[in-house]
Amino acid sequence: MELNDSELIQACIEKNKRAWDLFVERFSKLIYWSIRKTLLAFAFANREELIQEIFQEIFERLIEKEELKKLQSAQSIRKFLSVMSCHAALDKAKAAGRFEKRVVLGEVPESVLARSAAPRVFAEEESEMIEGILGELSPKERACVELHYFDELTFREVGNILGVSEDTVSTVVRRAKDKIKVKFNERK
Repeated sequence: MELNDSELIQACIEKNKRAWDLFVERFSKLIYWSIRKTLLAFAFANREELIQEIFQEIFERLIEKEELKKLQSAQSIRKFLSVMSCHAALDKAKAAGRFEKRVVLGEVPESVLARSAAPRVFAEEESEMIEGILGELSPKERACVELHYFDELTFREVGNILGVSEDTVSTVVRRAKDKIKVKFNERK
């Protein structure tokens, strides 16, 4: 069965088992690489169980949440899958990081936590506000901003992960930064 990407996706939408097997075979390396590359920034790249968990979630989302239909209308299937994988890895890495932070904070004496409670409350409020604003950005904008600012990757590195040019990343980050400033000032 030799199908181009569009035909393959259409066959997958129609629940063709052979097409799905071919889809997995054709795109699994790209998805795996995108997840692993994203997790490198969080020092989670050596956690094979985390990579496999995200990998499975991607394919489940494609089947269960009608992401295949979105994929069908995407300009570039490979870019769509890379960005989708990157976002899933970012979300999972953030959740894992928050969990580890809670575990570490659980080991800090209460007297130390009490002294630093006021600054932490303001920091948490700002953090929640920023997270809300980031959630309003497009997936592409959010990925570029998070990879560049939070993971401290260069525009070139972000471009390599997302499959776009360095200039595109620069433009997306600049425009997203402007949007973030406006939204942040509106909410203050």
